[in-house]
Amino acid sequence: MNKINLKRNLKIRIAFFIQRIIGVNFFNKLINFLKLKKNDEIEIISNYYIQNSYKGTMFDVGAQLGNSMNTLASAGWNAYCFEPNPVCLDILSQRGKFFKNKVKIFDLAVSDKSNLSLNFYTSEGNLGISSLHPFTESHIKLKKVKTITLKKFIFDQKIKKIDFLKIDTEGNDLSVLKGIDWDKLSP
Repeated sequence: MNKINLKRNLKIRIAFFIQRIIGVNFFNKLINFLKLKKNDEIEIISNYYIQNSYKGTMFDVGAQLGNSMNTLASAGWNAYCFEPNPVCLDILSQRGKFFKNKVKIFDLAVSDKSNLSLNFYTSEGNLGISSLHPFTESHIKLKKVKTITLKKFIFDQKIKKIDFLKIDTEGNDLSVLKGIDWDKLSP
């Protein structure tokens, strides 16, 4: 791991430590107050659900560090997070511990076919562009990753409903959508 990633990893761990001390909700309010984070579409939708006291189940495909999961899980939602990048997975797992049984994390790549072993690429300069598809010169093959479809995962886990599906898989989003049985699971 290079110096930039080590520094970023340390900053993230410090932020999680502070979050644990002051609480998730207060931490999020503090970050927003300090304008350290802008509202994006995920946060707008999450806030709508929270303001209407709705609790449900979210799937975070390409969870990275769990920023999308964090807001809903802190409001009592169940979250299923999929992230094959080992650096992100480690941080995500630490973050998921705050929510006990509400958050489940899987070292899997979601796609349109299950049980494949595909190359997974990452970039030393940016954790956010890890992918099953090398689309930049900075990508290097990191490992082989097992794939699963959401259809199989939902069946295996006996999940009845997904209330919020977030997909950010850096070029594999369509394959994720193709792996859903839309007759059994509708938005």
